[in-house]
Amino acid sequence: MALVFGLAGLAGGCGRIEFDPAGARCMPLWTSGAIDARVSRLANVNSSSYDADPFVTRDGQWLYFASGRGTSGDIYRAAWSASAFDQVVPAADLNTSSGESRVSLTADGLTAFVASSRPGAGFAGSNVWLATRSGVTEPFAAFTAARLASVNSDDNEYDPYVSADGLRLYFAPGRAAPQNQEIVVSSRATADADFGAPVLLGELSSTGDDSDPAPSADERVIVFSTTRAGPNELWYATRPAPDVPFSAPRPVPGLNDPAAYQGDPYLTPDGCTLYFSSDRAGGAGSSDLWMAPFGP
Repeated sequence: MALVFGLAGLAGGCGRIEFDPAGARCMPLWTSGAIDARVSRLANVNSSSYDADPFVTRDGQWLYFASGRGTSGDIYRAAWSASAFDQVVPAADLNTSSGESRVSLTADGLTAFVASSRPGAGFAGSNVWLATRSGVTEPFAAFTAARLASVNSDDNEYDPYVSADGLRLYFAPGRAAPQNQEIVVSSRATADADFGAPVLLGELSSTGDDSDPAPSADERVIVFSTTRAGPNELWYATRPAPDVPFSAPRPVPGLNDPAAYQGDPYLTPDGCTLYFSSDRAGGAGSSDLWMAPFGP
């Protein structure tokens, strides 16, 4: 059964979309290029500081995001309540006194991947950490970077996005100039194995910075941020199967504001809604969380 959300604040008034974990009803719009964004700012969750890196759990009940409203940059979460995300609280089980940014979860909600500058990974800067829990109502624990020794380095590892089955990890290392940020993917054979060396998704690379990878649930569409055309924009690419290269990337229609920054995309499993961050006019902080529904 589809879980139906009522979403207030859409352009032109209130609207309703479906978040359908079992389906992919809007994915044909991406593969055909027929999408057209209708952008609105999320209510209730933004602050006067930066808010970024949105991730919605597969059941649609929780929004995780990074925010500077605390002291070091932490992960917060908001619960779905009637018609919007609300009740923002720190995700205490994911945060440390060091800085945390993007978090992504496997489809079962039991494994989280977090970009964090906490010590102990064996490398400098921001690294990717893995945490687990026994049930979706339990806190995350057992943080480890041991299974990510081939992923982490003395470059900063940003923007981790794990596939639904936990076997592929997309991210964007923050390398020193003059080398640009590029999107890579690391794989493993089973959920209890180590991740292998990252492989560059060269078909997504440009002379600008390419980051914030957000693949669809079936990994046949990927949305990411790029500076290839000047300002930071959201572009996407498609492919017929997860084991072949992506097509030539193109901008997400109707979404990018040439006078603003766009980044940190998250695409719902049904392909019908894209969450992202932006400093466009109408926000309250240095960047806010926004959404764009693409329903039929």
